[in-house]
Parts: sequence; C-alpha cells; structure tokens
Amino acid sequence: MYILIFAIFYSPNGVTAASHEITKWQNNRTGAVSLTFDGSYLSQATTAMDLLNARNLRGTISLSKSPSILSASTVVSLNAPAQTFSVWNSGGGILSYSITVDQSWLSCFPASGTSTGEHDSITVSYSTASLSLGTYSAIITISDPAADNSPQTIPMTLIVTSFPQAIVELNFEEGEGTTAFDSSGNSNNGTLYGEAVYTKDRAVGSYALSFDGTDDRVVCTSNSSLRPDDISVALWVKHIKDTGTGSSNYGGIIQGAFGDGYQDGFRILDYWNRPLAQISFGDAEPLRIEGTAFTMNEWSHVVVTYDHTKIRLYQNGQLVVERPETRNINWAATASDLSIGLARWYFSGIIDRVMIFGSALSTQQVRQVYSNRWASSREHPRTIRPSRSPSASRGRAIRPRPPLPEASISRSPSILSVFTMAGNNASAQTFDVWDSGGGTLSYSITVDQSWLSCFPADGTSTGEHDSITVSYSTASLSLGTYSATITISDPAADNSTQTIPVTLTVTSFPQAIVELNFEEGDGTTAYDSSGNNNNGILYGGAVYTTERAVGSYALSFDGIDDCVVCGGNFMLRPDDISVTLWVKHVQDTSSPNYRGIIQGAYGNGYHNGFRILDYWNKPLAQINFGDAEPLRIEGTAFTMNEWSHVVVTYNHTKIRLYQNGQLVVERPETRDINWAAAASDLSIGLARWYYSGIIDKVMIFSSALTTQQVQQLYTER
Repeated sequence: MYILIFAIFYSPNGVTAASHEITKWQNNRTGAVSLTFDGSYLSQATTAMDLLNARNLRGTISLSKSPSILSASTVVSLNAPAQTFSVWNSGGGILSYSITVDQSWLSCFPASGTSTGEHDSITVSYSTASLSLGTYSAIITISDPAADNSPQTIPMTLIVTSFPQAIVELNFEEGEGTTAFDSSGNSNNGTLYGEAVYTKDRAVGSYALSFDGTDDRVVCTSNSSLRPDDISVALWVKHIKDTGTGSSNYGGIIQGAFGDGYQDGFRILDYWNRPLAQISFGDAEPLRIEGTAFTMNEWSHVVVTYDHTKIRLYQNGQLVVERPETRNINWAATASDLSIGLARWYFSGIIDRVMIFGSALSTQQVRQVYSNRWASSREHPRTIRPSRSPSASRGRAIRPRPPLPEASISRSPSILSVFTMAGNNASAQTFDVWDSGGGTLSYSITVDQSWLSCFPADGTSTGEHDSITVSYSTASLSLGTYSATITISDPAADNSTQTIPVTLTVTSFPQAIVELNFEEGDGTTAYDSSGNNNNGILYGGAVYTTERAVGSYALSFDGIDDCVVCGGNFMLRPDDISVTLWVKHVQDTSSPNYRGIIQGAYGNGYHNGFRILDYWNKPLAQINFGDAEPLRIEGTAFTMNEWSHVVVTYNHTKIRLYQNGQLVVERPETRDINWAAAASDLSIGLARWYYSGIIDKVMIFSSALTTQQVQQLYTER
C-alpha cells in the first residue's frame, strides 16, 4: 500500500512556488522524492492529485478474477470453444490491468483494461486445431503493479481427444431394400418393417427413412453391446406432425431395452412437439428431460448423453437441459431390441443417421456430429447386401458424378440477442462460420456498430466450424434497445454475403417485491427493504448471526421450529418470478433427505406455488402448474459449510436454476403458475420441512432475471 503526503501553500496570489517533499511508504520501506512547483500552480496541483489517485490514497487496489481455473476439451483437428472469465477491482481506486498468456494456442481479448469495481468480461479463444492428442497446460496472468495482490493467475487445462467409435451407426444410405446396414463395423444391422420407405428428403448423405406413424419401424436385434454403462444417442429427426393436439401427444422416435414398461433402458419421444428423453434407473417412473419445441417440417439434431454424472439433452449442437444423476441405467435383465420409429408409440416423420456410443459425448463432440451434417458418411458394408444380377442392371444409365460445388458460407446461429444492465458490458457470445460447399472458404467479418467486435475477424474453412467470439463494449450505453449487423463475406462464395442481426437491450435492475436482508441483528421482525412492507416475523428460535454472506448479519435456523413468515398478499403471487437467496449448507440431507429453504403459496399439498428444498445435499426447486405433482429441477451438490447463491426463475418460456451465478439446469414450460386461490404466506426456513442452516438476503422479483442480472446479484456479495 502506498501513502503519499504533500503540502500546497496558499497565498492571495495563488499557490506558492516551492519545492515540496513527498514521502512514500511501501511495505515498510521508506523513500523520498522531490516535486517542484514552477509557477504553473493549477496544473501542478492537478498533477499532484493525479499522482495521489494513481497511488490509491482512497483505498487499496485489489485484483480479483473468476473463475479461478479453466478447463476445456476439444476433438483433434478442431478449435476448442471460446470461454470467458471476469476481472474486477475488489478494492479502491482504479485497477489498470494487463493480461498475458504463456502458450501460443490461446489468447485473451481484450488484453488490458481498467476497473473501479465493475466486472470486465474477458474472452479466451483457442487455436487448437493443429494440436495432437493429449493434455496441455497454460497459465493466464493478470497484472497491475499498483495492486496489492498482483499478479493473479488462472491455470488452464486443455484435453485433446479423438472421436469415439460408435456401437451403432445407421446412415440409411441403401436407398432400397429391407436392411439398414450398420456402418460402425459391429454388424448391428436393422430390419425395416411396415412400410418404412427411403426418401431423398434427408438431413445427411443421399437418403433418410420416412415413417407413417402406423406400423413402420426399424429393429436392430438385441445384444449386450446395446446396453452400455454410459451412453450417447444421436439422430436427425424431421418433425412433420403436430403432437400437441389430438388423442395422442406421443410419437416414439427410438428406444432401447424398454419394452412396454417404464423400468428399463431409454426412450426418446416426440412429446407435445418437443423431444422428451426418458432413462430408467429402476424407479417406478423413468427420469425424464424435455427439450425445446421442434420447428414443423425442419430437421433437428437431437442428442441425449449420460455419464454417471449428468443426463444432457442437446438440440442442433446446443445444450438445452441437463440434470444430475449418478446411478446405473437399469437395462432389461435380457438384452432387448433397439427400435427406431417405435418407442411404445409409432412415429410419424423422417429420421436420418442414428448413432449410439458407449460413452457420453462431450459438448464439442456433439457439435462435431451436428456440424458434419453434410460430410460424407462412411460407406456401409455393401458386400453384406444381396447382390443384383448383371441382367438386372442392363439398360441403366450411368449417372455422372456432379461437379464439386463452390464454397458456400454457413453460420449458426442466424441471429444474436443479448441483455445487459446499464453500466455493464454484455457477456460475450459466439457464433460458428463454416464452408458448407466445396473448395476453401476465405471469409472476412465486419460489424456496423462500435459497441461490438468479432474475433477473429477473418479465416478459412474447408468444412470445419470456426468459432467466432462477439465481444460487447456496452457500459456507456443508455437504457434502450440497439441493433447491429455482423456481415460475413467471401467474394468467391456462391452466397456471399451472409449477415447475423444483433439485438441488444440495456435495462435497469428490476425492483424486488420482497427483499429481506436480515440486517436488524436482533428482535423478531425482518424488515422488507423493497418498500412493499412485506416484513417477516421470526418464529421458533431463529437467531441472527454474524456468519453471513452479505452485509453484517444472517439468520440461523435450527431445523426444528425456526422460520420467518411474511403475511400472505396477492403481490406474492406474480405471473413471472425470480427467487434469490444465499444459503449455507451445514447438515447432511441424505438422511433425512428433505429440508425446506423457502416456499410461497404452497400449503401442505403439491398443487400450488413454489418451493426450494435442500434435497440430498443439493437444491431442488418445485413449481406447480396444477398437475398432481409439481415440475421439479435439481441443481448440483452444495459444499458443506460454504455459502451458495441459489436463484430460480420462470418466464413462461423456461424454468431456470442458477448456482453461484452460473446456469445449472433449465427446462421448457409455458403454463401459468398455479397459485393458491387465496393469498398464502411466504415462509423462509420452512417448506413443509424445517431447514437446518443459515440463510441470507432473500429477494423475490415479479420477473425472470436475466443471466447478467443473476451474475450481478452474485458478484455484489
């Protein structure tokens, strides 16, 4: 820390020209320098004040960063997806930082900046396509000589892997006949039943299979290879029938070892016009995750993975929903057939390139399967097919191979939208550029607004996907909606130029309808800081403690009879909602496995309002939509005796659960929350079960906070 002392003498004619000694202490070392005023009094006084600010008289500059480590994985010959980290000043004064890296295969943008407390988002880009298989390490170093804790480092680990071998790969490239040959080399060939027919309306290669929804299916004979411990199921599906109306809301896309019950194997269904994955772990009901709505008459790539950590569902290369699970899949006692186009119900639509792996694909591998849509698939073993007699081929014209097409620009997504709060930079985003034609695409990228930039701004592709990072400099923008256009060009491409419209919304932070900070320190009333008088009354032996997450105090609950109750009113039943709080997990909830953190308009049943529970040592959110059971989403495990920030939001599109500023799980939902007919109390520390632990800063909003807003609440700790 620096302390500077100087004196300026005032006279009626101005500052007296004189030499003044400035004494500096740093780490108990003393030195002296001289500063001479030569008559330019105002200028010299300003210089002195600048010097004071530079030496941080108002407080110690302290360099903070998050996360503290980074890890990435990629498939050999591809660039790893970009990542971000935040840098900010957690002390006083102005942090002026620079960022360096020690490996040529990664870079940071921007590489320098300043902060007086705001969080700067730094994008880490990877140039890993030329790296061999293996594990690589790097260090990102953040420095400011004036900071009391400079430098700070972020260790980075990169894993370059090969693509796993499929245990089934049906490309449906036969074009005729009743056998779909397995290109994996494992001879898991499929037999066509009903009237399943080949069609050129395909996603990959030359053909796909069309199913009529009546009796069409493909069956691969059962064997033990089709019952792996970990699994990935990937396929292309064209949704052509509305499954949201009529007597049947189900279309069976694929199933393995499922039979007619719910206890074994897996299913993927077309349910209410969106993918529904079911995996069975021996319970009465399978564990299920739902994706986002299909687009009618368009191809969608669906991937479901399980790795004894999480079940994940991807659509079109993007992770849509995930949920934690560690148990073994409950396969049938005897190997059961794999069926496509039939999963209890028949499917009406088109399916292409079905692949099953005995491992969970990484996000990068899922993106590779998706992005290789137009790549030539491996030839199926045609020597297995019955050969056609020579006479049967007479008179057939030999079709010449079409010429290789020109380069063609493809990009995904086709639009970008981002939200940020006034005074902050919006979080970085990415899009992909690749050549979906032939030859080599040599592209350049331009933007038409100064508040966004793209990195890299040019590149080449012969089919591989290049990840482009979009960075935003929006801290100086006023409230409002802004538009920009990203343009991708190559004069030699057959479809140049391509554009990506960008919409930016700059908002203020919404007003809470309840904000309990527990800063009273004593008494039996927790006052509502939102201005809405939703004060809480302390019951049982709930006590204030200085072991807090925010401010000076928090509330400790004994798990027996402690709770805080805010009297019921209709303000506490919003259409959209966000519930945020800090919670310190201090008791193992694997037995008993429920502890109630907070609930609103819930009563003793399952039909109304919301709950957040500590369930099996992780957060469980339940929101009711009038069904017999609430819709539930589970987070990741709490760390014993550490604070966690938990946020649950709902906006009539998705339910989302965040932990410590990061989105952990989301699932689609559009219905209205089923609140109690009469206004019901809001209770903290009691949600059917009492809570044992510490809770701080409870806030409820009548809107769904954005990811940026959730991160702001977390970082303002």
